[in-house]
Amino acid sequence: MSIINHKKASLFLLLLLNLFCSAAIVNADPNVILIITDDQRSDQMRYMPNTKQVLGSRGIEYSFAHVSNTLCTPSRASIYTAQYNSKNCVYTNSTKLLSKTIFDDVAPRYFTGLIGKYLNSWNTGESLPALDWSAVITNGHASYGRQVYQINGELKELTGEHNSKRVVDFAFEFLSVAEQQQQPFFLVLAFAAPHFPAKPDAQDLSQFKNERLKRPPSFLKADSRKPRYVLANARRARSQQHADTKFLLRQSPTLFGLDRELSRLYQRIDFTKTAVVFISDNGLMHGEHGLYSKGVPYQQAMRVPLFIRYDSMIAQPSVCNSLVAHIDMA
Repeated sequence: MSIINHKKASLFLLLLLNLFCSAAIVNADPNVILIITDDQRSDQMRYMPNTKQVLGSRGIEYSFAHVSNTLCTPSRASIYTAQYNSKNCVYTNSTKLLSKTIFDDVAPRYFTGLIGKYLNSWNTGESLPALDWSAVITNGHASYGRQVYQINGELKELTGEHNSKRVVDFAFEFLSVAEQQQQPFFLVLAFAAPHFPAKPDAQDLSQFKNERLKRPPSFLKADSRKPRYVLANARRARSQQHADTKFLLRQSPTLFGLDRELSRLYQRIDFTKTAVVFISDNGLMHGEHGLYSKGVPYQQAMRVPLFIRYDSMIAQPSVCNSLVAHIDMA
């Protein structure tokens, strides 16, 4: 696997931009599937071996991808608008996104779809971006079992299936409709995994059960040079350690189950006609510097996995070590 230097990385992004702006590079605009996980750190890709193999073995792995705001809604707003939050004015999980989105940009040429989580600030009954097909959960609640979906405008309460399986099943429904259209499709699949409470599918409960956690030197430590909010959280960090460890150990089998469900989707995809992008909205702190959760400017919360595979343009697998961000994609 080759390593792309900064100049080559810039050239690749320029070519990718030209690809989506002009059909002259290939015979037709590619289909696009954007996969977004929820609160997945970059170092948790080891729990998704199939995805890493399928996308990384024939695509580009961006090893130094970051988000600029480590909260769900602000980060996703940046993904959808290619704007920092200072521009789209989405600063919290409850802030409404009013800016034009990538859905609006591609709608004239693409059959568009959104499945799963949109934004925490979106409620059922409210308008969505320009979409031809949708199955969206209310408020972005990360429930792994029973969920209320707004499916093409109709509210339905669904039970029985794990979120990861349900979203992929919806993807198959979307594809069956999209493939009958006279235009390419643009689909966003936004999963609950591995957001808290990270509930694995029953068949994955035994996965990684004997895993030994490797804690970094910064675990539960914050020296006096740290900002006040870090020091304040660090003082009560040990009281949260047990609960967070249990949560962390649930994340790995939850991601493993997601990986299995995505493998079904990969088998359906023609990668010569479809560009697949995989990213997380943000990472998560698990005791580093005495911090838990997110909303902080540390690597564990800011650094995310990012893969792109499109066989008609990417001739060989590569790793890009240059700094890229979530706003670069749209």
